[in-house]
Amino acid sequence: MLVQQIVLFVIFSLSTLVAQSQSFEELIMGSDKIINNTVPKDENGVLNGKGVIFWASGDVYEGNLKDGLFQGYGEFTWFSGVKYKGNWVRDMKEGYGELIWSNGQSYAGNWKANKMHGTGKLMLPDGQSSKVEYEDGVWVKWLE
Repeated sequence: MLVQQIVLFVIFSLSTLVAQSQSFEELIMGSDKIINNTVPKDENGVLNGKGVIFWASGDVYEGNLKDGLFQGYGEFTWFSGVKYKGNWVRDMKEGYGELIWSNGQSYAGNWKANKMHGTGKLMLPDGQSSKVEYEDGVWVKWLE
């Protein structure tokens, strides 16, 4: 069990560097051209409501926006195949959400300011999983 936990920790530590180190704006820099959008605009032309946004980069967001920012539940799929499904607050992962890498591994749990925070579950594509605790994106301990 300890060896499996160490392997999980190493794999997820490396994988989360990209997922947590960049804000939404940093992730789309240079590829922020929207090519299609079904989100309604308010009287000031700001995106407000529920819909889908497609970027030229291949990224897609489906969910809620408020004042032009991701707010509430939404699903963002990066062109690389990485996907986040969960709660957003002002363009940041916040509350409960699941990050799924293109190889099938995932983290499902709590987020704070775009970082894993609190308890969650790490899962490998082969079904191995462990409950973990993070604080501000830093692994704290195994919970099982």
